[in-house]
Amino acid sequence: MSAQAASAFADDTKLFTRSDDEAATTVMQEDRNRLQQWSNDWLLRFHPQKCSVLKLGSKKSGTNDVEDVQRLASIRDKPYPERLATLKLPSLEFRRKRGDMIDLWKYIHGVYDTDRPHFDIGNSRDTRGNSLKIYKHRCRLNLRSNSFSHRVINDWNGLPESVVTAPTVNCFKNRLDKCWENHPSLYNPQCAS
Repeated sequence: MSAQAASAFADDTKLFTRSDDEAATTVMQEDRNRLQQWSNDWLLRFHPQKCSVLKLGSKKSGTNDVEDVQRLASIRDKPYPERLATLKLPSLEFRRKRGDMIDLWKYIHGVYDTDRPHFDIGNSRDTRGNSLKIYKHRCRLNLRSNSFSHRVINDWNGLPESVVTAPTVNCFKNRLDKCWENHPSLYNPQCAS
């Protein structure tokens, strides 16, 4: 059925290949086209919300690769942000930002038992923002500005009190989702800051 490695289970199909080889990615696209044709021939549709991509590797450019796969797998006649919104599939950048906020909540509230990054929780008289505002130290190097303990501060400090003081992680996730339901990067990866 496929020139690449493929596995079929009762109601699962897994298609995989290396993504660092141009020829392999071309063959992978041909395999996806054949799967689509099989789906059309047998009137068995793939459910877009149940399709997923797993990328293993250490390359930083993985964000663009995953976004490209999502772009190809979703509805083709609409602009990419509209397709994400139609499928209710948040952009990868939004999901990463949300994951960072969840991890930060866990660090601040002591859920993680490991050594946590150092955060200076401000106890200033500033009445704006939340009571768990983090002081942002100045960075001289870009390397530091992209580290977890620095990149999460602006987003965290912008959250309302009711979100950062949530009693449980699930409560935090629900409140964060409600707070960010109109976030610009939710369905538009170009709006990620």
